[in-house]
Amino acid sequence: MIATQAGLVATPWVAALLSAVGLGIALWSVQLQRRRAAAPLTCTQMG
Repeated sequence: MIATQAGLVATPWVAALLSAVGLGIALWSVQLQRRRAAAPLTCTQMG
């Protein structure tokens, strides 16, 4: 019974943690794509 209650309490935290990690990975990949897309522009401007 105690383990079940602990599992019910922990489940929302695990879900929130996983969603936060997924969101962080998504934002990180978007930033990498923006850097790759912006890199040729900065190189041509510098040159």
